[in-house]
Amino acid sequence: MKKILYYVLALCTVAGASCSKDSEADMQVEAGKYTLPALTASCEEEPTRTALGTNQIVNWSNNDRIAVVNLKTNTIYQYVLVSGSGTSVGKFEPVNNAASFDSIDDIKAVYPAIAASVAGGKISFSINKEYTETERAKYGITSWTNNSSAYAFTNNDIKVSYSTSVKTAADAQSEVNFKFRQLGTWCNFVFNFTGIPEHKLESMESLTVTTADGTKKISGTAEVDLTDPNQPTLKAGTETSVTWTTTGSLSSATLTKSMMLFPVIDGDKLKITVKTNMNTFTFYATPTQPLSAGTVLRFPIEVGVNFEKDNAATANDFTYQVVPAEIRDFFYYGEANCLLLAGTTSAGTLDVTPYKTNAYYWNTKDDGSAAPKPTKAQVIWREAGITSMAEPTVTKNGNKYTLNVSNVQGYGNALVGIYDNSNNLLWSYHIWKPEIDPTSDANLLEYKYTNSGTYHVMPIALGATNKATVTPTGTATNDTNAKALGLYYQWGRKDPLGRANSITATAEQFVTTYAGATGTTEYTLNDKEPKLVTLLGGENIEEKELNGEMVTVDTWMIDYVTKHPTEFIAVSNDWAGKTNNNLWGNPFGYEYPHKSNMQQSIFNPCPKGYRVAPADLCLAFTKSGRGTTANATDEINYAENNFNIANRQSDGSWPTNKATTTLTTQRGYFFHYEMNDDGSLKWQEGKTDFYPASGYRNASSGALSTAGLRGFYWSSSPYAVDSEQGWSLDFYDSNLYIIARNSRAYAFPLRCVKED
Repeated sequence: MKKILYYVLALCTVAGASCSKDSEADMQVEAGKYTLPALTASCEEEPTRTALGTNQIVNWSNNDRIAVVNLKTNTIYQYVLVSGSGTSVGKFEPVNNAASFDSIDDIKAVYPAIAASVAGGKISFSINKEYTETERAKYGITSWTNNSSAYAFTNNDIKVSYSTSVKTAADAQSEVNFKFRQLGTWCNFVFNFTGIPEHKLESMESLTVTTADGTKKISGTAEVDLTDPNQPTLKAGTETSVTWTTTGSLSSATLTKSMMLFPVIDGDKLKITVKTNMNTFTFYATPTQPLSAGTVLRFPIEVGVNFEKDNAATANDFTYQVVPAEIRDFFYYGEANCLLLAGTTSAGTLDVTPYKTNAYYWNTKDDGSAAPKPTKAQVIWREAGITSMAEPTVTKNGNKYTLNVSNVQGYGNALVGIYDNSNNLLWSYHIWKPEIDPTSDANLLEYKYTNSGTYHVMPIALGATNKATVTPTGTATNDTNAKALGLYYQWGRKDPLGRANSITATAEQFVTTYAGATGTTEYTLNDKEPKLVTLLGGENIEEKELNGEMVTVDTWMIDYVTKHPTEFIAVSNDWAGKTNNNLWGNPFGYEYPHKSNMQQSIFNPCPKGYRVAPADLCLAFTKSGRGTTANATDEINYAENNFNIANRQSDGSWPTNKATTTLTTQRGYFFHYEMNDDGSLKWQEGKTDFYPASGYRNASSGALSTAGLRGFYWSSSPYAVDSEQGWSLDFYDSNLYIIARNSRAYAFPLRCVKED
């Protein structure tokens, strides 16, 4: 059954000013007998546009726009939703001028406004178009990106009015009921690759739909045929294929990508091409349902089930072909990015042999003989606490290369780089010299109350030099807490980006660092904060040239930060410019996977044998195992009833102190983390682990913020399959989120757990 919308349009004569809004009284409009001050649109039970909710009931969205087209004057008037968002009935009013016309037959209402054009008394539509920022802004659209699902519904659910209840001139001065007919075919392509495990880690990069013979004009722009005014149809388009840049993990059994197609495709065999980071899949199928206008069709594509692999590549119905992608070589150096020199240890070595990784940046140790060879090493920066250290060296023994670090005095952190004969930086390594050994049996903590098994956790953040000595009832000072402050990391990066120099550091107050092993010239990390948009040369860049070839933007950025380990990449969302969940070896961490699903990543910042903690490490920190906000109005929400901490506000005036904590006195939380023998959470008793409120480096500027007031700690877990955010621990005096989501461009401290 065709989908029909009923739009109620209020009409008044130009003289009837009482029908118009006051702000429209002095509007300049083109000559016409009538103007249209508002229209009301109601969606009936069948699916049509915007948010398809439960049972595919349609709801209008904020800022939706309808265009009223005057075919006689070739004029388009925009109308915007002013009420009814989230419901199936919405009121629309003019954005600027109200539509003017002589006869109701002169005008048509169309949706969406951005997709329609008019010339010579004929309406045309563009579908599946990725509109430019300028084009979107013209229609009040400011939040879409090329990967937004809103593209599909808002740009492509095209429809035009085809009849009206107006019978006489008198009727045109009262309410008018327009009916609408949808002109395109809504197609949901649902992919299931899960039957073939080797594709699980792949991510979709683009989707292309065309016909098998490549001749039908299935997309682009098409004219509306109004020969029969009660049965408007779309003519053929201007393009033979549709290609969308998109994302989505092949680990999902219901990976859905949607688009509109012109009915001209009806009866033709489709050729559907999916490009991933590892392969190109091409599927062939003739739809078993007609692609008539106004229908919503579901195309299930189950690899190895209803689509069989065709090694002969004959393009038979319901078959698919696979062509492996050419993977660009990416070389890394050694097995770990951090050398731990604990306590009085002053020397150590790291393997810096070149290896080749795979598309997921795993520590595969594949043959890297084609990589540039390291010939020397030097200190890039060292903290003032490292009072001196010898110049590092690189030695070669057969095909193996070793970084040698010696005579490291004092406590703190340093960054060492290895270089080739042309002085090109090949790789960099964090030298960590704490006063204690965070990996000793006496210091490692055993967290059992998690979703994925027991974790042995370092008692301090990566880069900290000792545990805090403040007590749950004591007052924090720099003497008690500053040594426990860890280094800051942007999500997925291996190199540290400074450390706060006090428990209340702000803006640019980092621990003093010096360039070189023995120099005394201060080396400031905070002045190296390039903007992502500047590095890429513009917004929404998808590919960039690297060594003579075009690569995806995340590939380019990963290469860049490897060569620039001291630079903080300033941007509001993801420093890599494109989502890449593999960087810390836990691409499915948002599902709380078992440890067997984690991989050794070449960007793991922890010492050998350790990795960044996953998101479920901190489940014991709240009663609910979720985020909690305390307040003083309801006893069930008091902090002391929800936060599994030792430094609770348990005395003083009631109820205010019952709802807050003493975080700002201790400048951090003492979290209880143990589990009872029966597997239940041990509540507000037993051992504690102190997390300083270290603050963060701001994503857009790199500035230090909220030290002493708020704590953030990265996990290795992405927030979602295609999100620019990562999971983190986030707390302050009245809030505790054990799995908060934050932009990956923020720099937070982190904890390392043993690779059991």
